[in-house]
Amino acid sequence: MRILLTGASGYLASALIPKVAGEHDVVGLALGGKTSAEEKIGMEECDLTDYGQIKDVFGRNDFDCVVHLAGLVRISPDLVGDSSAKELFEANVIGTLNLLSCATENGANFIFASSMTVYGLPEYLPVDEGHPLKPASIYGLSKKQAEECVEFFSKNTKMKSLVFRFPGLFGGKRRDGAVYNFIRNALQNKPIEIRMGGREVWDILHVEDAADSLARGMDYLAKANRQFEIFNVGYQDITEVRGFAEKIISMAGSSSEIKVTGTGESIPFGLDARKIGGEMDFRPRPLSKRLDEMIAAMRGDLAD
Repeated sequence: MRILLTGASGYLASALIPKVAGEHDVVGLALGGKTSAEEKIGMEECDLTDYGQIKDVFGRNDFDCVVHLAGLVRISPDLVGDSSAKELFEANVIGTLNLLSCATENGANFIFASSMTVYGLPEYLPVDEGHPLKPASIYGLSKKQAEECVEFFSKNTKMKSLVFRFPGLFGGKRRDGAVYNFIRNALQNKPIEIRMGGREVWDILHVEDAADSLARGMDYLAKANRQFEIFNVGYQDITEVRGFAEKIISMAGSSSEIKVTGTGESIPFGLDARKIGGEMDFRPRPLSKRLDEMIAAMRGDLAD
């Protein structure tokens, strides 16, 4: 297939490109027009909020599928005086609309990388794809509206599409975030700081597993006779932060202590990801395996 990949210079794309570039003909779009994997794919500079630029790219290419990873990420729940709201909606909603319009006109299918933030506060656990969507942030609202655009185009044209709802990603080239910091401190026998008394409950996914699900989705969509589907992607593992930190300390053979920097209760969140397993026969590698790999790699980096 000939694939248009947006956000090609981004974090998730850096994991996806090596998995698909050998099998498919991939053209990547990025604001800067560059990616660390640019030798494996064609690259073009493009602003997705500019319809004319996207139309020009489609005019020079015959794409079978658009894999839309580009977007702005800002999780602040503040709804008052949020100067980033306009920028978020232009990037996440208008950019998606422009792509959908060109994809439909040119007969391409569509895969959209969305977020668990579309759900907002959970009404039950684990959160399945039928859970009400009540975003608690401007970012979540922008992703929800982008999803609605994808669904509208799919149900009113011949375009087939998939939406993947991802939790927070870790691993790969990322050198920040809770998982990275926990492992780094454990390997250095430094204290691991956690908030909320360690009662925070979260859902995470290794970036390689997210990329694997997208690669599987590309093949699934080409053969599927369904017009529109939504899939959660996750480990089916709801984890308290304190227990997660203790697990890393044990796996790393560390003498690190846990330092609690706050009290209180957070609202637990966890995705029900059984649907993608049943529909696509896709399951991520076990979280413990991913942590083992990450600990081993970081141990080597710190020793150099």
